[in-house]
Amino acid sequence: MAIHASTRTDWAQARLMIYIRGLSLPGSPTVSESDEPAITALSGPWLRVTFDEIPPVHRGRFDATHTAYRMLMMMGVEVFYPHPTSEASPVGFRDHVRLSSEVRAALQFLRLDFQDYTDPASPVTVSDCVMSIQRVDVRRIPDTDGYRRRLVRCEVDWIGRFEDAFS
Repeated sequence: MAIHASTRTDWAQARLMIYIRGLSLPGSPTVSESDEPAITALSGPWLRVTFDEIPPVHRGRFDATHTAYRMLMMMGVEVFYPHPTSEASPVGFRDHVRLSSEVRAALQFLRLDFQDYTDPASPVTVSDCVMSIQRVDVRRIPDTDGYRRRLVRCEVDWIGRFEDAFS
C-alpha cells in the first residue's frame, strides 16, 4: 500500500516553516521550531513555532480505492520581543504587538501548495492538495526573561488521500 504525500504531517510542517522563514517581518526575527534548542542568546526578536496534530476527519472518497480525510493541525507561533528592564536601552512598547499582528496578517486566509519532500533538495508540488488557514487569533501571554510575548494560533487543514486497505 503506497502512502500518499498528502498524508504526511511532517511535510506540511516543513512547508509551513519554509513559508514563515521566508516572510519579511518587522525586527527581522529569528525563526525556530519548538523541537530545536531554545534561543536565549539573541538580542533581537524571535519566533518559536509549534505544531500539534488533531485527529483527521473522514470527508468522503476520491475514487473507488482512495478515501479523503480532512487533515488538521494546530500551529502556534510564539512571539518573543526583547524588553530590557533597564532604562538605558528602551524598546518600543508596542513592537511585540506589531510583530504579532504582521504574523497574523501573513497567516490569515493563507493557501499554500502542498510539497512532497521525498527528495528534500528538490520538493515537488502535490497537484491536488492545498493547505489552508481560515482563522488566526493572537493571545497575550506573560512576559518572561526580558521578552514581551504574544501567541499567534491557527488551525491548518488540507485533504489527505488514503489508499483503502482492502481495495
